[in-house]
Amino acid sequence: MINRLGLVIHWLGFLSGAALAIGFLLLVVTLGWSQGIFIAIFFLLALFLMPLLAGWLVRLILTGNKSIYPWKR
Repeated sequence: MINRLGLVIHWLGFLSGAALAIGFLLLVVTLGWSQGIFIAIFFLLALFLMPLLAGWLVRLILTGNKSIYPWKR
């Protein structure tokens, strides 16, 4: 039961990070923000990694699974 809960939280972190990153990328492309491309890439990575790492940390604490990828066991 705890294993499944950790997996669900990890997947939610992964999917929310991907959704945030895609949304930010669409915003940057739509607005045509080309001057701060390195800042945009930094924010893109941060928006993806923050929820992913938070979900991974919860899963690590609950189950002890050390894989950062939610589809690996």
